[in-house]
Amino acid sequence: MPANQDQLVPTVVDDEDVDHTDPVKEGADSDQQLARDEDEAIDQRNILPESNHSLRHAKPQTPAYSEGPSEDDLPKEVLEARY
Repeated sequence: MPANQDQLVPTVVDDEDVDHTDPVKEGADSDQQLARDEDEAIDQRNILPESNHSLRHAKPQTPAYSEGPSEDDLPKEVLEARY
């Protein structure tokens, strides 16, 4: 038992004005509603057909990976700059 427990005062909640009715309608099937919502949310025009494998087998647009120029490739002014 904590030392402060006798100092705690219970909070009285006046819930006479609170609506206690169930917000879910009787006979509602949330799984069916979820399926309908997902069908409406997905724009079928943005989905590629499964038979289209062109993206999976795309070739790189450059011959090899490049990390860009090295320090040796920088202009002399940049290499000698003092900040």
